[in-house]
Amino acid sequence: MISKRFLLVLVYALPILLVAFAVLMGGYALAEGLQDLAAAGALLWIALTTLLLLIVTLLLLVMSLGVQAVAQLPDPPRDARREVRDEE
Repeated sequence: MISKRFLLVLVYALPILLVAFAVLMGGYALAEGLQDLAAAGALLWIALTTLLLLIVTLLLLVMSLGVQAVAQLPDPPRDARREVRDEE
């Protein structure tokens, strides 16, 4: 079973990472517009790392919610299991 704390961290991390990515890309555009290529490069790498973390967080959230949903499914009755074996 997946803990609520882990799910809360994932849920709260999504908007934070999204806002951080937007701010970093804005800073990148500003630095590039001011011809500060070193700062623009650094901000781009940090923004891409943030985007990677955002994608990983989203995948972890979807997988953990899927595992939790499957874990909460009721077991099929014993007769249904026997019928499936008989048909094979």
